[in-house]
Formats: sequence, C-alpha cells, structure tokens
Amino acid sequence: FIYLSLNTIGNFKIKNCMKMFRGDVENPIKSVKTNYKHILATFAYKEPLDLIQRCLRNLTSMNGSNEAIMVVCLEERTPDLDNKIEEIAREFEQKFSKLIFTIHPYGVEGDIPGKCSNCNYGIRSLYNHLKEENPNIKPEEYILTNLDIDTVFHKNFLDILN
Repeated sequence: FIYLSLNTIGNFKIKNCMKMFRGDVENPIKSVKTNYKHILATFAYKEPLDLIQRCLRNLTSMNGSNEAIMVVCLEERTPDLDNKIEEIAREFEQKFSKLIFTIHPYGVEGDIPGKCSNCNYGIRSLYNHLKEENPNIKPEEYILTNLDIDTVFHKNFLDILN
C-alpha cells in the first residue's frame, strides 16, 4: 500500500502537482490520472460512538468516498464494542465500497497496548482480508490514509490524491 499519514499529505500533494506539469500542459489533470484505490483507516478505543459517527459522516461527504474502503480499527476492550460495530455498520455499510472492522485483541505477547499496535494489527488484518478476496492483489495500486477519529477532511481530499 502507499501509506499516507496526514503529516505526509502536503509533500505528496506537491509531488503530485509536479507530476501534472510533466504531462499534457494544456490539460495536466487528465495526463496524470492514476486511479488509485483508496483505503481510509481510523482507530478508536474509548472514543464515544457519536465522535466516530461524526468522523465517518465527514468521510462520506468526500467526492469518491463511495468507492473507498473504510477500515475501523477497534480494540477488544473498547467499551460497548458490539453496539458500536452494529450502529456504525447500520449507518455506513452502504456508504463505502467496503466497511471493514478489525478488533485488536488484548494481551498479545510482544504488543504494547495503544494506537500503534492497533494500527499495526488493523493494517495487517486489512491486507489479509483483501488477499483472501483477491490472491493477486497489488498493494501499489492502493493509497492508505491513516486518520485520527477527530480528523475533518475537505470534500476534495480523495480527488487531490488521485
């Protein structure tokens, strides 16, 4: 996967804009169309359901979000875990091309509890899930954006990445 955190978005955008002007000067956007498949991944533990829903509603307002894969990475010890999954699935299942939940187990040997291990587990689980669906998956065709649960995006965010 091409992995982006919000810290690298600015650099990526600049690089992408530079690519635009190497192609068709009259119509640079058309000459650069990459058609990446987008994966949006967020991580939650004790965050309230309404905060998670607010974040996902913002993501669904982006152009192209219905073609993105949404991954919600939760912790096994998340309070009211089953209810959160049920409510999120009910509202957002049809809003993304896929809505995937990962549940990071508590007490895995060698894991330090926290966002980093949840992120690591979530991305590995996502890859395994996609590999099961398509054994010939090409990770370089995807852009993965790792976001905090309170991140707010501009509606053109996914367009900019393509």
